[in-house]
Formats: sequence, C-alpha cells, structure tokens
Amino acid sequence: MSVLLARKVTLSFGPRTVLSAVDLDVSPGDRVGLSAPNGVGKSTLLRVLAGELPPEEGTVTLRPGAVLAHLTQETDPRPGESLGPLDLTIGGGERWPITGPNGSGKSTLIGALLGRIPLLAGERSVGASVVVGEVDQLRHTFDTEDSALAVVMAATGLHAEPARTLLAKFRLGADAVPRPARELSPGERTRAGLAVLQARGTTCLVLDEPTNHLELPAIEQLEQALADYPGTLILITHDRRLAQAVRVDHVLDVTAESGRPRLAPAPDLDK
Repeated sequence: MSVLLARKVTLSFGPRTVLSAVDLDVSPGDRVGLSAPNGVGKSTLLRVLAGELPPEEGTVTLRPGAVLAHLTQETDPRPGESLGPLDLTIGGGERWPITGPNGSGKSTLIGALLGRIPLLAGERSVGASVVVGEVDQLRHTFDTEDSALAVVMAATGLHAEPARTLLAKFRLGADAVPRPARELSPGERTRAGLAVLQARGTTCLVLDEPTNHLELPAIEQLEQALADYPGTLILITHDRRLAQAVRVDHVLDVTAESGRPRLAPAPDLDK
C-alpha cells in the first residue's frame, strides 16, 4: 500500500508551468531524493505533496499520518544564531538523529520543527493525525510527592489496574509504582514518561539527550523501548550506541560553522 500517490500533478505560476503531469508512487520505507537546479520547482513539489499547495490538475493521495513534518527554507531568528535554510520532510515511522557539537542549534531545530520558535522565512506543517510527545517535558511531571501510579493515571486517564500493567510493560515494577514519583531514578522517570506517551497515542517521539544522567542498565532499557517503538523518532544524542540501537534511517548533522544542517547517510554512525 502506498503512503503517497501523485497522479498527473500540474501547477503553474502565471505563464510559467512549474509542475507538468507529475506521477509519483511512494511505498512504506521508500527514500526519495529530489535533485535539480535551483528554481525548477523542488520546494513547490514538496509543498504540493505535503498538502500545503493545491495542484491545478491531478491528485495527491496521502495515507493519514504518513508525513510527520515538512520544513522549508527554515531560518531561526534567535540573536547570535543562524540556522538554515533547510528543506526537510520527515515521514511516518522514520528515525532521525540530529547530531552536532554543543551550541550548534540542535535544540533550536527541534523547536522550529515543533512550532515553538518562529521562522524568519519559510513554512512549516505537521500532519493532522500526528501526535507529538516530548519525554523531557514529561520528566518534570514526576517531580511530586504523589505516587508514580497516581501521576500516570492522571496523565493518561487510565484506571489503576491498566496503569499498573502499562508501567510493568516499561519495566517499572511493583516496588516503584507506589513510591513518591520524585523518588524515581532518572531512568525510571524516562521509562514512565514513555509509558504515558504510548497511552496517549503518540505517533512521534522527540528526545533531547535522553541518556544524560542514566546508568548503563537504564540506557539499555531505554534502547530496547525505543527499538520497539513503531512511530517516528527524532533524537538529539551524542550517544552513537543509542543511535545504532534504534536503527536510524537518516542523520541530520547541524554544524556550528555553517549553520546549514547536512543530511548524512545513516551508516555515518558506524564510523
């Protein structure tokens, strides 16, 4: 079954025909690159495929949730920082680590993708059926004297027994569930956060350096949980082992020198 199907897509701007009878069939797992000189219509085609721009003729059929995010010619306006321009489309189920030295703009890029940071130029869109979850934000939810079970019940709407079952699935045992949530270790908080996001139907996980302050057993449990996650994953990490464990599809390298994110093949992580 195709995740994206375009048939006879045609679009003109005034007298200039930019797209003429374009046919495209993208299957699950396909990786499609657009290569052409500047100004011929690559970004226009992406906008049409993402549903931002209607074609004059032809049809575009997109499976619900297939496109997670589309970011075009992004530039971030933070003082002293320059990031972009960048054209980026992230598909459903894909796994993207964002790499680069500290201060290069990795978290800024995440903020731009999720709409927290305004763009100087370009456009951004997120699929209507996409549910984004950020583990870092949920970790703070557990900074309370309420029990871990009570926090998860409040965050998910589950009753006690289904909430216990959910936590057990993420290797939070009977000893952790009744304890005050603030007493959970960093690894336990991370796994509890992942449990909450799963219960909410999250289709895209965003993690910013999730292995910081985790001991090796907690990192191994996190690796397993992420490897089993079926949705889209956007990951900022310096931990090459984690990136390898989750079987990434693409690498987006953000370098402080250029401010221009660079797409690199996933095998770069093995070097």
